[in-house]
Amino acid sequence: MASLFRMSSRFTKALVGLAISMLLGILVFGWLDFSKIAYLFLSIDFTLAALALGLYVVSVALRSIRWKTLDLTNQLSVYRWFAVTSIHNTLNLLLPARLGELSFLFLTRKISNLPLSHSFSFLIIVRLLDLFVLCLFLSVGSMIIEVPADYSIVQPIGVGLTIALLLLLLNLRRFTFLLMKALKPFKVRVIRGLCLNLKSIYDLLGDSLSAAKYAELVVNSMLMLTAKLSSYWLLIVAVGSQVPWVKAMVANVFTELSLALPIQSVAAIGTLEAGWALGFAIVGVPPAVSMNYAIFVHTLLLFFSLLLGVTAVFCLLFGSGTSRGASEQPRVNGDIRMSVSQD
Repeated sequence: MASLFRMSSRFTKALVGLAISMLLGILVFGWLDFSKIAYLFLSIDFTLAALALGLYVVSVALRSIRWKTLDLTNQLSVYRWFAVTSIHNTLNLLLPARLGELSFLFLTRKISNLPLSHSFSFLIIVRLLDLFVLCLFLSVGSMIIEVPADYSIVQPIGVGLTIALLLLLLNLRRFTFLLMKALKPFKVRVIRGLCLNLKSIYDLLGDSLSAAKYAELVVNSMLMLTAKLSSYWLLIVAVGSQVPWVKAMVANVFTELSLALPIQSVAAIGTLEAGWALGFAIVGVPPAVSMNYAIFVHTLLLFFSLLLGVTAVFCLLFGSGTSRGASEQPRVNGDIRMSVSQD
């Protein structure tokens, strides 16, 4: 029965994503100039496009190193984490409603026998780190550039969210403990499963992640997102855009946030363009201009992602690069198996 409920929930999410994709696609269609889009593809500077691809690969590599830092069982090498990350990114981009996140849980379980609760805790922590860094970029960037008066509220919102997320990250273990304590009286199966995942986060943030490692994760997230957002900027520069790097970084915070939405559409059609249009409107570029660039970047982003994803599948099937055999049971550091009552 529970399995049937989960299948129904995922099917509903897929339908919602498809509906959103169709709606936003219709709305976006009115802004497009297809002759201009064709011109962008014909006038591309392949050298800059190759550099953009290189930066995208660097961002995936940095994300892989971040997973490796969190993987206390040391089951996978960075090589294999890169393959897992590439496939995960591709499915996250293609599937609606962030259903691609399930691929990460499946792949880590299949390849390394990493417990699902550990994989889930990895996802929660890195998503919070990404959100914090994006809000930090928005806050700092909006102080550097001149934001139109209609969007002046962006700066205080960005600063407020940055401070709130910083406090959450600094007190995440305590917050997780209090949430577990509040949910403990409930005996519902779903809540018990949630408590298990929260316990994994709690343990991971305890003796497992030192302050130095935590700082390393933050720096890694900043470098990774800088590389990824800069690749978007290089793509529009490759077709003659004059938008400065700082403005593009601020604008592409919204592009990246649109890709993280739980209501993301199929292949991010419409949702990416909506985030792109909003971001560039905030830095003074009207949607009638920015939307054509959005279609161009979206197409190449899909190409980059598929290129890495398909390559990664072949690497996992025919390559080697494990730290230890996948058939071995993971050895979880005993230090992280703390009882909640000891806090």
